[in-house]
Amino acid sequence: LLNSEPKATTTRSSVLSERAWTQFGDVLLANKGSRNVAVFYHRDYPTVVASGAFYILRVYNPATILPEFLACYLNLPSTQSQLQSRIGATST
Repeated sequence: LLNSEPKATTTRSSVLSERAWTQFGDVLLANKGSRNVAVFYHRDYPTVVASGAFYILRVYNPATILPEFLACYLNLPSTQSQLQSRIGATST
């Protein structure tokens, strides 16, 4: 569904920078704060780098799930409750 493996590159630093750059169709998920808002990245800005305050979720097979749907699903109150309960469980 989601592939977290970086593409093959020549150096570790280029892998890290490549993974942080947003791409059309990414879903950005806030990883700090009391609400983990998800946003569908619908514009192609090749020089935009997501800060450490976001997870970049990248759908490699849109036939499996549309990124727009994934963002909406992650923002549902029931999903937000699940995220908060799992975050709370890992921080205690």
